[in-house]
Amino acid sequence: MRFWHRHSNTFESTILQQFRQWLEILAGNAYCEVGNLDSAFELIEEMKENGVEPNLVTYTVVMKGLCKQHKLKESVSILKDMVAKGLYPDQTSYNALIQCSCKARDFNQAMQLYDEMVKLNVKPNTATHNILINGLCVYGELSDAERVFCFLQEENIELSKVAYTTLIKAVCVKGDVEKAKVLFREMVENGFETSVNDYSAVINRLCKRFLLDDAMIFFRMLLADGVFPDREICSVLMRAFEQSAMANTCLELTWLRYILHDLRVTNENPALLFCDNQSALHIAANPVFHERTKHIDIDCHIVREKLHAGLIKPSYVTTKLQLADIFTKALGKDQFVKLRDKLGLHNIHAPT
Repeated sequence: MRFWHRHSNTFESTILQQFRQWLEILAGNAYCEVGNLDSAFELIEEMKENGVEPNLVTYTVVMKGLCKQHKLKESVSILKDMVAKGLYPDQTSYNALIQCSCKARDFNQAMQLYDEMVKLNVKPNTATHNILINGLCVYGELSDAERVFCFLQEENIELSKVAYTTLIKAVCVKGDVEKAKVLFREMVENGFETSVNDYSAVINRLCKRFLLDDAMIFFRMLLADGVFPDREICSVLMRAFEQSAMANTCLELTWLRYILHDLRVTNENPALLFCDNQSALHIAANPVFHERTKHIDIDCHIVREKLHAGLIKPSYVTTKLQLADIFTKALGKDQFVKLRDKLGLHNIHAPT
């Protein structure tokens, strides 16, 4: 690199000038990739001193490097320098800046960049809209994301499936199931093909908030659309229902304790709470497993509170001893007869 700087007066050929410029760009890109932005800026100044004016590619490389380092202020400064020199960035550059603005939670800056794209005839593409909606859903307010979504629809801008699914997931996390159903049906009506992953994402988020009735609505929608549920969906639903059943049982046991107390019947021993799901038991005993997630559900707190108060004692029961399996699973003859006998049922057709 220094060789070209020392002999710039000797080699005046256009080819060599272009070759040197590309070397500078490659060096700047290397600096940005490793996060050495100070050296990248020094390289730009050195280029100017040696009569090599940085072009659109050079500025774009440095600007993207700044965005990767989450340096929004410096990135916008580079953008202004580019525009002042008549160099207009492309869609990819603006997308990187908008994403950086969203991560910095500077949504006013993100919208200003979007408006600037339109004014400079740099048409926002599908990636631009996805970045903007995702940024508002993840880092900002859901209401702002909904307003932007409606604005794009009013402008007859074609939205992608990613934009729909991103907003649907955010709405489910909020608990607005009716809005989620409207968006989901709208996505289908617009010709987007739904997959088991789309349903799984929605059902999973509803189960995390223990909106089980609403999760079952989407499960029925899945079956009605001819989509075969996978193991993940079934596992999520069963785990959520078992955790909910534990919480409801805890409340019933608490009510029974109050009744016994009113009847002057005392029992200091904790009530046994049987469950055949290991994950539900671990969540009840150690809430750290669950509270690392984004949302802490009320059912988790109910079970934990009763457990720490010494009112219940969760205990694992194997599926071989689970009486409910006789109603929900296709059991073998021996297991079926064993559970039937535990229920106290008898064959009415047997000879007396």
